[in-house]
Amino acid sequence: MEVMINGVRYLPERTKAKKTKPFHKLISEARETKGETLEEAADGIGTTKSHLWALERGGSNPRLPMIQNALRYYGLSFDEISDA
Repeated sequence: MEVMINGVRYLPERTKAKKTKPFHKLISEARETKGETLEEAADGIGTTKSHLWALERGGSNPRLPMIQNALRYYGLSFDEISDA
């Protein structure tokens, strides 16, 4: 929203948009950055190794609790997930 003060137009500062990624890429990169195996990450998130593998490949549609657990485990937020 712009504001006019004494005939001068002020615009709000633009904030850099966070880079977003699809959920499967986000958690895959987070696991690799953390240096964990699929089994270690699955234990931390509360799922099985095969389910996490499917999630990371984009071959499974996770339920909300799984998304929440993974984001919490990696310290990420919903804002970082893209629609793609």
